[in-house]
Amino acid sequence: MDTTAEAGWNHAPVRDAARILRGAIGPARDYCTGAGFAPGDCYLTAPTINIGVAPCLPAAGGAAYLNHTMAYDRAEVGGAYLGQINMIAVSSFCGLNGLVLGHDLLKVASVPHALAPASAALRVYDMAALQRAAVALFGTVGAPSFPLMPGELVPCAFKIYPVEGEGVVWGALAVAIARDRRRNADLFMEELGGAQGLHLVADHEVAGIVDRLLRSVLQVGRNLGVEYERVYVGVSQAPVPAGHVGCALSAVPYFKLAQAAVPTADPADLAGLTLDAWLDRL
Repeated sequence: MDTTAEAGWNHAPVRDAARILRGAIGPARDYCTGAGFAPGDCYLTAPTINIGVAPCLPAAGGAAYLNHTMAYDRAEVGGAYLGQINMIAVSSFCGLNGLVLGHDLLKVASVPHALAPASAALRVYDMAALQRAAVALFGTVGAPSFPLMPGELVPCAFKIYPVEGEGVVWGALAVAIARDRRRNADLFMEELGGAQGLHLVADHEVAGIVDRLLRSVLQVGRNLGVEYERVYVGVSQAPVPAGHVGCALSAVPYFKLAQAAVPTADPADLAGLTLDAWLDRL
């Protein structure tokens, strides 16, 4: 009996950034690629919230479904470029073989969330910093950088929400970082919705969304026996004019990094680079 192999399965790996980064470089030079499903496979995650709005097609059989598809396509490229990929829905955890873009690598300064409740039991930061890292890595529809390879199968924790007609569509995402990352996974929590009328969701309503997400994070922690030490929260929204369909997409792709996105000899160096320093190296 191979006791060495058995011991390897009985002891989870330490979440070492250098080990993960060296194992999370994909096979393509200029494209990021989807993370694999092999046991022990290393990967990166990129939290994003994208909004898309598209005009409705002329009324006809099946048009409503196509309208939602058009809005979803717009949402895929409504911020960080997530277009032309096949999203595979997965659950919402970044584990011991994964890192979070903007937090673990290509780091951006943490900014306290302006609408977090004063009574929050967690340190709450604005997720805009993490989204900036995702936009810099993947690029946008007009200026791609190192996008996910077209047609790639990409595991994603994601939710979508369409709004048709005159209204507002919004998407929200919380990224909860485990206190003991040697033993526990980080958590992604999505929340989406819409409202009638073209008035954007007011600050007090956004604060309510943030509060609900934080309460959900704490409840998940109690359910699973996990303590989180900080949470990044983001809320994005857009008006949907009459005759249009809007779609909110909160998505976290699990991926391997493009080879050309590593401007140093050792991928582990990315853990020590801020986003701005990485951009300067490129």
